[in-house]
Amino acid sequence: MKHKTILAAIAILSATAVGGAYAAKSADNDALAIANAKVSLTHAESLESMCERAQQLTEQLLSPAKTQAGTGDDSQIDVSSMARELIAECVPVAEARQIDLGREEATPLSLYGSPHALHLIIRNALDNALKETQPRGEVTLRLCASSDHAVIEVIDNGPGIPDAERACSTRSGRPCGHS
Repeated sequence: MKHKTILAAIAILSATAVGGAYAAKSADNDALAIANAKVSLTHAESLESMCERAQQLTEQLLSPAKTQAGTGDDSQIDVSSMARELIAECVPVAEARQIDLGREEATPLSLYGSPHALHLIIRNALDNALKETQPRGEVTLRLCASSDHAVIEVIDNGPGIPDAERACSTRSGRPCGHS
């Protein structure tokens, strides 16, 4: 949890810097002060963006370890509800990139497992699809269920994983040629 505390402190400092830069920019009519405030604001906003990304990456790096450690948080998961929440979380990125983001589901889907792990897996797949799909592209989270299995798919019209990399990718996520 220490990483979250440090990143949260940096995020608070950057938010404070952004607020201070806005206040300085609007309170002072001196051209030099306004220019300095604009530069400070740009740097503070960059810091804020980097903090958000660092928090995301930290969570993505630590989550597999938590999952492999078997935190024992397995339970019944309302995948349909989770899918709606994940789509809602991703709408701002999709809109900013002009990507048509949707969800397909014939019947409600429920599974037993780790809600945290499933959320992370689906979110990472959506994030990757939104990142790799060209503007005006499409990303769809599809949920399918039958009597003996369930399928959760993220479908997009991005470039996909090159065949050479797809053949050697592993469940552990190790790059090609590494054991």
